[in-house]
Amino acid sequence: MLSILCLLAALSALAVLRGGAGTFARRCAAAALLGFALVLVGGFFSARIAPGLPSAGAWFSSGLLFLGVAPAALAVLTRALPEWAGRPLPEEGAARFGLAVLLLFGGWAGAARIATGPVPVPAWVGTAGIAGSLLLVATAAAWLAVLLPLLREGGAVRIAGAPGGGFLLMAAWSFPAWIFLAVPTAFRGIGSLLHGTLFDAALDDLALFGLGGMAALGLFAGKTATHRAAFWLATSGALVRVGGEMVGGVLQALCLADPALSNAAMGSLLHPFLWLRGAGTSLFAGALLVFGLGLGRRQGVAATGGGRRPSLDIVPLGLLAGAMALSWLGLVAAPARQAEALRPGRTMLEEGKITKVAAATPEELAADRAWIGRGCAECHVRALTLAEVAAGRAGIAAWPRPETGLERLGPVLIALPSRWTGPTLAAFLKTHHGGEDAERLAAWLLLPETKPEARP
Repeated sequence: MLSILCLLAALSALAVLRGGAGTFARRCAAAALLGFALVLVGGFFSARIAPGLPSAGAWFSSGLLFLGVAPAALAVLTRALPEWAGRPLPEEGAARFGLAVLLLFGGWAGAARIATGPVPVPAWVGTAGIAGSLLLVATAAAWLAVLLPLLREGGAVRIAGAPGGGFLLMAAWSFPAWIFLAVPTAFRGIGSLLHGTLFDAALDDLALFGLGGMAALGLFAGKTATHRAAFWLATSGALVRVGGEMVGGVLQALCLADPALSNAAMGSLLHPFLWLRGAGTSLFAGALLVFGLGLGRRQGVAATGGGRRPSLDIVPLGLLAGAMALSWLGLVAAPARQAEALRPGRTMLEEGKITKVAAATPEELAADRAWIGRGCAECHVRALTLAEVAAGRAGIAAWPRPETGLERLGPVLIALPSRWTGPTLAAFLKTHHGGEDAERLAAWLLLPETKPEARP
């Protein structure tokens, strides 16, 4: 579904760029297409120079949503809403300011999610992500300054009665809702509880289903019975999926903060919300199928327009390219060079004491990144702190972590070398977790405890 919605967003941006849209709408569309292209290129290189690096994944996800899906949706909205409201785009200066802030800081916003995560990252990366998320409030405020005048004096009624108007209004309100709901999670105290839960997924789905998906469907919709039915199916699907994930994420955070609650009990509590997510996905998929049946009879925004195309302003494209290059250097290239300093060696438990072994080799660092990229670090730990050893927590499957209030969800893997061989552990990793790096990860997990330097 993620690929389908991103493709729809890209197609809608292409339709606006090729149509007779105003200058600002075409500017947003061009930025979206360039954003999608640069995210794919940056992701390709990130996978080779920094596989499994958390900040690289954060850069890719934030780039996809903030620099691809969001500008594409804004292109559609600024193309269609003024036309159906019967008035020119108001506050175009505010719209340009909001777009500039989005392009400058959107690539950094995703790093806020790893600021409080279990995987070590440079402290400044998380701080930059938090700052980027907070600065995006200016984009949401600028969009409200554009949207509210369009809806006044009967504009909302005219838009709702136009082909695809319901889709467009849903997308128009989803954008500020997405930004404002993400703001609290940017703060470390709240973020340490909500990041990694279903609440993060709800924010992403609000951008994908509520903003990108609705805007694209509104652009291509016609005033037909099938598209009206598709609107209600899509709206129900988006609300059920996002609402279920949001409530489930808050409940999940509360469960993780309670050390007396077992993981099995938490999983039982979350099952209804996972079912809601599946039901919402099914409803939205059904809406796409119903929508496709009426495409031949549409007379929506994408079927109108034409005429002389305004010249394309290349200033925002250069701004986007420079901002994305800077964020890629900041979130991928620089942390990749710091990865070895963050994990200079290995610590193991030996006869009740923490021991430190030789510094990590490049092969070990590559395996360590695979350990992070496959999500192993979210549940397991290879080492224990002195406080954890003193508390007698070696071998316990889950315990509270005072610094975050969360629980570690899997056992300590210190005893692996005495219980597994390389081939058997690699076969287990392939069967249960997949991936092409199972042999490398297995060899890394079974490294012998050489050159110990015991400390009390």
